[in-house]
Amino acid sequence: MKIGFVTTSYPRYNGDAAGSFIAEQVMALRSLGHDVKVIAPEFDGEDFGDAIRIRFKPRLARNLAYGNGIWPNLKKNPLLLLAIPGFMKSFEKTIREEFADREVIEAVFTAAGKAVANARRPGQAIVYAGHGSDIHLLERSTIYRRQFGQMINSFDGVAVVSQYLAKKITSFFPNINPIVIPNGVSDEIFTFGETWLSTPTAIYSSRFIPLKRIDMLVSAWAKVVKEIPHAKLLLFGDGPLVLKCKEIVEKKRIENNVVFKGRVPQNKLWIEMGNAWLTLLVSKEEGFGIGLLESLACGCPFIAAPCGAAPEIAERTGGGIIINEPLNIEKLAETIISAFSNKNILKKMGELGKKKVYENYLWRDAAKMRLDYYRKTIK
Repeated sequence: MKIGFVTTSYPRYNGDAAGSFIAEQVMALRSLGHDVKVIAPEFDGEDFGDAIRIRFKPRLARNLAYGNGIWPNLKKNPLLLLAIPGFMKSFEKTIREEFADREVIEAVFTAAGKAVANARRPGQAIVYAGHGSDIHLLERSTIYRRQFGQMINSFDGVAVVSQYLAKKITSFFPNINPIVIPNGVSDEIFTFGETWLSTPTAIYSSRFIPLKRIDMLVSAWAKVVKEIPHAKLLLFGDGPLVLKCKEIVEKKRIENNVVFKGRVPQNKLWIEMGNAWLTLLVSKEEGFGIGLLESLACGCPFIAAPCGAAPEIAERTGGGIIINEPLNIEKLAETIISAFSNKNILKKMGELGKKKVYENYLWRDAAKMRLDYYRKTIK
């Protein structure tokens, strides 16, 4: 099958997190023998991979896509609004030129969706893929919701990564019946892990932004340390709240218990996950929460807020604890302390979670679901 992906985010270098889940889907589809091409925005620097990179006019448009995403970038720099017409025209032109032979085109994120809807050729099936931020915006902006509705109704199919997102879409557009195709992990990750440290250790691995509530997690850790003085929290990632979190650590005098690791290559993170007792995720919103799957694949269970696919993953794998009061710092700390006090139970959860992830959440299985859905939309 000849498949095209159009996305506003795609890895720019080896190890880049931007759109890495899309790259995984592409590789899985190719491994099954299909012809897959990708269109993604250009960027400053040497290209990585084989994506068709859009050359924007005006050049200002290249600043729209990467970083925090289109909508946050516009909020930070309203002048980028001037670049949107050129951004969209460049997308549409590239789609018409490069994807004339594609049987099905999958659009990832709203701007890509609008470009695909405008540039499709007769006979091409088009599928919109919702991953999180694009769906969450429906609640925040009437203008965006109206534009999204016009766009989504022109597609032959809609796929999302969690039941949570499917319910969000249908609450606004009852006529849309999205299929749920969850994210996955690669076989490689199962070779890491299960060499637990003697010290109770937890991991946070994501951006340091308000949506992730990382400052609240650090504050809760001070209460954990009062009960378990040698407990360690390893923080991976970066973002605007790093300084605030460091100030909390200093104020609470838990410098020996919280380690800021910054950004690390994926394989090093997986090693750390295999050594840890827990992964923690207390976000306000998630589209999926792929880090939870990666953690379980390394044999490390998780504690998470009821966001994204976290409840679905916990129920399907038995490897997670959902905290229903994530804003309650006392309750969060108590849940972590209780988990650390039952190491044998955590180990069993990790072992079961690893087995269930392998059975239910591989990228190649997601690719097979995608292909079945493509065939239905083409018909």
